[in-house]
Amino acid sequence: MKTVKLSLLICSHIDTNFLDMKKTLESIFSQKHVPNEIIILKNGPLSKYCLKTIEDIMKSRNNIKLITIKENLGLASALNTGLKSSTNQIIGRIDPGDIVINDRFFKQYEL
Repeated sequence: MKTVKLSLLICSHIDTNFLDMKKTLESIFSQKHVPNEIIILKNGPLSKYCLKTIEDIMKSRNNIKLITIKENLGLASALNTGLKSSTNQIIGRIDPGDIVINDRFFKQYEL
């Protein structure tokens, strides 16, 4: 697996389904090229199942950053927090429940 210099923002909140988050993260890591920085924004509280899913995947990956926002600020404000924490010039965004296919990040990075 190779990395692409891309910061990927994923915003989660209390209604984020842990299975959706798991499928999304698994699809990211099944690609040939993965973002070198994945920023998961915990926008207010999460269900214990969603938080455990994220923490379990973080144990085996060193390119995931979890940023806790105490209370739900709304999507735009949460994403702005993620932008400020990004270390790359190229930023991507994906929602929990989205599935990554066909080496998407490498193709977008190349464009």
